Amino acid sequence: MRFLYRNKLAFSVFLFLSCVNSPSQVWAGVVAENVIVVVNAHSEDSRTLANHYCELRRIPTGNVIYLEDVPKALTINLDEFKSKILTPILQTLDKRRLAAQTKVIAYSAGFPTSVKINEHTERITDSGIKQYQKPVASLTGLTFFYRYILADEEGYLGWESNLYARGNFERTFRNPFAGEDGEAFDKAIAELQSDNAKESGETLKKLYEEHPTLSAVAIKAAEAFSAAEQIDAAEEMLEAAIHSGWNYERYIKETKSLSRLMSNQRIAAGVDSMKNAPLGMQEPLGFSSLKGWLPSGEAVPAKQSGITYLLSCMLGTVHPNASTINRAVDVLQRSATADRTFPKGQFMFSMTSDVRTKTRLPGIANAMVYLSSLGQDAKILHGKLPKGSETISGLMLGTASFDLVATRWKFVPGAIADNLTSYGGRYETASQTKLNELLHAGAAMSSGAVMEPFSLQFKFPNPIMYGYYADGVTAIEAFYLSITSPYQTLIVGDPLCQPFARPPRNNVEMSIASRVDANGKLANNVQIRRRILETDAPTTEPHHAEIFLNGRMARVTPAMEKYNLTFPEQYSGVMQVTFVLVGKDPTEPAIRYSQSFDVPGFWKGPRIEARINHPEKGKMTIAGESEGASSIEITVLGRPVGTIEGSRGATTIEMKDLGEGPLRVQGIAKFTNDEGQLTAMVAGEQFIIATAE
Repeated sequence: MRFLYRNKLAFSVFLFLSCVNSPSQVWAGVVAENVIVVVNAHSEDSRTLANHYCELRRIPTGNVIYLEDVPKALTINLDEFKSKILTPILQTLDKRRLAAQTKVIAYSAGFPTSVKINEHTERITDSGIKQYQKPVASLTGLTFFYRYILADEEGYLGWESNLYARGNFERTFRNPFAGEDGEAFDKAIAELQSDNAKESGETLKKLYEEHPTLSAVAIKAAEAFSAAEQIDAAEEMLEAAIHSGWNYERYIKETKSLSRLMSNQRIAAGVDSMKNAPLGMQEPLGFSSLKGWLPSGEAVPAKQSGITYLLSCMLGTVHPNASTINRAVDVLQRSATADRTFPKGQFMFSMTSDVRTKTRLPGIANAMVYLSSLGQDAKILHGKLPKGSETISGLMLGTASFDLVATRWKFVPGAIADNLTSYGGRYETASQTKLNELLHAGAAMSSGAVMEPFSLQFKFPNPIMYGYYADGVTAIEAFYLSITSPYQTLIVGDPLCQPFARPPRNNVEMSIASRVDANGKLANNVQIRRRILETDAPTTEPHHAEIFLNGRMARVTPAMEKYNLTFPEQYSGVMQVTFVLVGKDPTEPAIRYSQSFDVPGFWKGPRIEARINHPEKGKMTIAGESEGASSIEITVLGRPVGTIEGSRGATTIEMKDLGEGPLRVQGIAKFTNDEGQLTAMVAGEQFIIATAE
């Protein structure tokens, strides 16, 4: 086969980009290319919601996975989840070579929402934990803990099984090692302020050199050397910590052994570039599935150690006790308009005599201090619900039931909200108000328990979630950054919503040019240029860029002014080039620029037209042609729905199999040799057919 448009394409461009000096392996920010939309192929609601979301958020077609054998019940058993949902998803990601860039598994409507896990809860031996861990998990929680499920391990049932979630600042210095390294670390920390401080510093320096992403280890080495009056060594380790990502300005300034080192101009400059965030809680970090998360909350490359996760949510839940399909679509349409708008609203935390609010009381102070440091308005609400005409960016509730019909307050676009109660995500019963009511009222994302969780902070978002959201992370990152035991938590809404993100702002221009090289061969070149955009909106300095081709990661590069992508002569058809610029900030804010090009090459891409057959209700006719093609495959959102035999013709499609909403239609021409063997597949332009709802 001379060329398959998805496979050899990425390889040829990778060869070109590999000559660029790139930063260490980083996968940052959450953009459309990081989101996998999973669709129940036999659910019209599922297809409809996916049609809308993929168009609203420009999700690449290759990131849509259709499952053919989804169980119909709301609650299924663990084997069904693993064999019919989780494993097919992961296998498809590997087959399409999308696993490395995937950060979010977003289920459309039409899926079970909970999973029975009796075989795992029965293994719990700690009676203090066992009585509170009921044998029902959420669809999104188990997907997040996919590594445990694949290994048939019950470790995700612990109180702090989500190591990506932030904790108190002191957790930063928790021993990140095991075995001999763990013993050496404990000994070094114990000796840090003793007569053996120099030896402590040497031990910590060695551990850091073996694990150069662990900035907290370097910080402690700097403290030890400073205590031992080894100033040069202390400065070296403090600079290493800053280079590795240490971002706690106050800790350096408030720790005597470190603040004395700020006479070093390089150190002072590094400290001045940090955020002046409070030290009550650890700072938010951008998520990556290629990172392994440690008990300290720090990250290392996944191949070294630590636990990896996959963020997961449902885009909507359509059920008599949840949402209608129209309301689920409305939620996503509203949230898609909110990115980087920096809405003005209050963050409100309900406080009543109900244990549902008292459970989270200890965390409210840290959240309010954090929000205040960001210039946000935060206050405690003495009552179940706001009573005035407030405009709200975040709302934390704790009540079994509530009614939002007569409220005067309103959510800003992009707001998030949650309610601590037993059955906010359990749709088998009408008891208690469901999380969907907060979505219908205007929230972009919310969460609820699928089984009795008891009033335990571990299982619900810590109030700091609202501070992290205001600091610029996406909605889905905010939830998982704040729930240390999310196995029973169903998270629903738009994972990409990010009204407070501060990515670099640039003018990005893309163009294509063709030339004939010295050997007479055609070469197509796509050029990307970026220039700083003058803006009053909050931004960050660029850190690096990511380039995707037809939705698949090709390369991570430094943030340069110009990039050239050269395609071989045999490449033909439509190419989507996506340029993602990532900011220099722990939250890793990213902004996406994308453009399609019809690359002239050896083969001609297909041209197709579609029309809805009004005389024949429920049918659509698609006509197409592609010179020299043996057939033209017609796809809707990546799913084959019909075939035109030969280089020209038409096919009729039953629309009941497509779902409502915007239909992303594409033709793929197939070329064969004289023996009938496939020699090339060439993609045509994608276009949208709007259907009535």
